[in-house]
Amino acid sequence: MLQMADLSIPEHPQLLCIGKDQQLLDTRRMVLESKGYQVLSIMSLTQVGQEALRSFNLVILCHTLAEMRSEIIESIRAVRNDMPILLLNSIYSNGSNDGVVTIGPGPKTLIEAVGRILDHADGTSADGERVSAFFRSRVPDGVHRG
Repeated sequence: MLQMADLSIPEHPQLLCIGKDQQLLDTRRMVLESKGYQVLSIMSLTQVGQEALRSFNLVILCHTLAEMRSEIIESIRAVRNDMPILLLNSIYSNGSNDGVVTIGPGPKTLIEAVGRILDHADGTSADGERVSAFFRSRVPDGVHRG
């Protein structure tokens, strides 16, 4: 598991998962780590400082944060406007808006979406429009247009 001291080591893409359910966070962390990603799972954005937040390649927001998503996205954008954000839904859906990609449930869908976002956002300028256009044209297996 990624520890705060490890944040400066960019050997593998670094993902920040935020949610309210520790079991869901642990399961997602294990799935993503099995694919080589470094994952830090937290239950509040306040657990990560602004400098540390800048070092992540992608932020994943759990469906358990539905009522707080806008506030969290706004806080992330205030620190790093080009940060790719992946929203997880508890129902099958997909979409993209302003660099925020939404997907439905399932480990396979999660892994495919993370891989596609990181492959598409060349690591230097995770352009929201480019990610939006990419996800309008390619939907991961198991995700249905809503």
